[in-house]
Amino acid sequence: MKIEQLRQLLEVAKTKSINQAAMNLYISQPNLSMSLRKLEAELGYPLFTRNNRGIDLTAQGEKFLESASSVLLQFDQLKSFSADSSAQDGQSFSLGNMHFRYVIEAAASLFNKRHRISPFKMSITEGSRDKIIDLVYRGDVEIGVLNIWSNHRKSVLSQFKAKDIQYYRLDSAPPSIVVGKGSPLYSNDPDWRPDVEILRHFPHVMYDEFDFGAYDRTPKELGLDKSSGRIVVNDRATLMEIMEQTDAFMLAGTNPKAYTHSAYYPNAKYFQIANTDITCEVGWIKRKDYSPSALALEFIQILSSYYA
Repeated sequence: MKIEQLRQLLEVAKTKSINQAAMNLYISQPNLSMSLRKLEAELGYPLFTRNNRGIDLTAQGEKFLESASSVLLQFDQLKSFSADSSAQDGQSFSLGNMHFRYVIEAAASLFNKRHRISPFKMSITEGSRDKIIDLVYRGDVEIGVLNIWSNHRKSVLSQFKAKDIQYYRLDSAPPSIVVGKGSPLYSNDPDWRPDVEILRHFPHVMYDEFDFGAYDRTPKELGLDKSSGRIVVNDRATLMEIMEQTDAFMLAGTNPKAYTHSAYYPNAKYFQIANTDITCEVGWIKRKDYSPSALALEFIQILSSYYA
């Protein structure tokens, strides 16, 4: 049994709909149904009944939910206590980062400045957009930095609302491709703007969030789903190595303004895509009930200066 299953149960009970609960939790309906079936199998009794109005809890389900709600409250209180303690002593800072190199540079800048004054602990977790949102929602990190594609903006903002997350926009830019030295496109001038027809002759390397689920329509809407091949990865090191050793390109929401203050990835170049209406904005998030620590605020100030 997992804490996340208890949150899923609570959301289904609140919405009386698997589909709506899946949207609010930003997971697929089949994955949510499978997770709840596993929970029922572990408990040994059904939690829901279906009717014309949607889904209702069984008597056993209501009793279990009452206990589950208490567990979730205690769990969140413990998470909140941990975050509050870090904020009070000022000696730690936790960050969720969606694979952005300049965010790491901003964090390093904060660390280099502060550890000379007094030792402190910094923790940085990287991952997909949904992972960063969940880390903030659960209180595992103080703040998260992520991007939002314009064609998904409405649904992502709905996700923030459902999870009581505040979002602070920093900037927006057209989408880019990133290539490594293994690509013949690498030799182009920085001002070069590729169109989709050129990119269809090359393979596409992507993080797994673009391969399936809610975000997979972005490459399709840009016409990049018809590239000559596809490589799917889930970490930055593998992605960068693939681009160095193959002619694959990556779709990115790279913001040129941020990288005027920070070095881009070694052995990689980015080029903004021509003739597209889709944009990608970047911002940071926190839980509504969380007041950022002094270190978190200092980090945000450093990050914001990259967009000044």
